[in-house]
Amino acid sequence: MKCPVCKTECANKSQCPACSFAQLNKTFINREEAILWEKQVVIPYRHNYIFSAKGFGEAKRIMCDLQTDEAVDRFYEIFADLVKNHSWVAAPINGNQLVILPFRGGHYIAIYSDMNGRVAGDSKDVINVDINKFIDVLYANPHLLGLVVDPNNDPFMINRKGIHNLTVRKDPRLEIKDWGAGIPEYTEKDLMVEEELLDFGMDIVRDHYIAKNGFTILESHTGVTAFPNYALKKNGELYLLKVDVGVTNKPTLSDQDKAFYLSSCKRFNAKCLYAPIALVSTDEERAKNGIALCGDGYYANFSDVEEIV
Repeated sequence: MKCPVCKTECANKSQCPACSFAQLNKTFINREEAILWEKQVVIPYRHNYIFSAKGFGEAKRIMCDLQTDEAVDRFYEIFADLVKNHSWVAAPINGNQLVILPFRGGHYIAIYSDMNGRVAGDSKDVINVDINKFIDVLYANPHLLGLVVDPNNDPFMINRKGIHNLTVRKDPRLEIKDWGAGIPEYTEKDLMVEEELLDFGMDIVRDHYIAKNGFTILESHTGVTAFPNYALKKNGELYLLKVDVGVTNKPTLSDQDKAFYLSSCKRFNAKCLYAPIALVSTDEERAKNGIALCGDGYYANFSDVEEIV
């Protein structure tokens, strides 16, 4: 038997050991009575259980157990408070360096939600420091995608856009900037990197193709080398979608990449989708010269998603 509140396995128990819900043996006369009980008892108890989490580790555990929007929101609320209050968290280190992990085609800074939750395979050496120090490192390297919490124990990614949107820490690279007209003075650090272009493109595909065509997103991978970037389902069929982004001009699919994508789709009995996109600066000179500056204005040359066969 699973607890109806937190989904913990509770065989032969009258009370859940995880959330303390004490009506596990409840019986019903009919389905209508069960539905009413869930609305009046289970759902309010679940809400209180989610918001009982005061610590980062507890909020993360509840979020992973329940996988509800409400639990995710609570996790991010606590994370935002940690950032605002300059709270200290732990992270694995290798020598005197933070551990940067490849994950789903991208690279993330590893941190822990709770030192008690460390598992076999975690680094023996850790550092405890203001969480903002990790964000400083993240924002200084545009190729890093975010933080991965508990990489060996129900890993959860907090991407840099989430940090920017949900906390007091704003990523300078995501702020709108007035570059004026024509080609301004700029350095290589001012140019968008592949990871940022892909993130931009994935938002476009999500909002203008996936959402409008009745797909359900099963997974999303924001790494440049990841395939797929989106795993989708529609009418019982699985689709694996690759987002490919160029500056000014749409990219073209190479024979080598096509063969790899099709081979991957065959393993999962999935259809293969390819979304080529060009991000074009709204400034004519910058567009003509293929320059993509952080914070600039863009329009997307995106017509449709292609099925690859």
